[in-house]
Amino acid sequence: SGTYMGYFQLAALASVMGCAIVSIYPPKGSPAAQRDLHRLILPRQLRTSSPRFIMWTRLHEGESIMWSANHFVVLVPYNGIESASIEEASIV
Repeated sequence: SGTYMGYFQLAALASVMGCAIVSIYPPKGSPAAQRDLHRLILPRQLRTSSPRFIMWTRLHEGESIMWSANHFVVLVPYNGIESASIEEASIV
């Protein structure tokens, strides 16, 4: 459809949810996309200190010269990891 979601839509989502979003973009493809989408996104008003984690990924659509994400998935706690605070969720 030619539409996409970027930083501003994630910032709006964080504000609606009232929590930080840790957006993880793999070290692939466009350096500009990595710079813009691999970050901690804070809401306008923080209602919980537990961030939500998403990771950008791509469905296989044949050979492509440049990798680019076409959707994201929610990352959930695993193996006894309950939650993380915003301070623990810093992006490198």
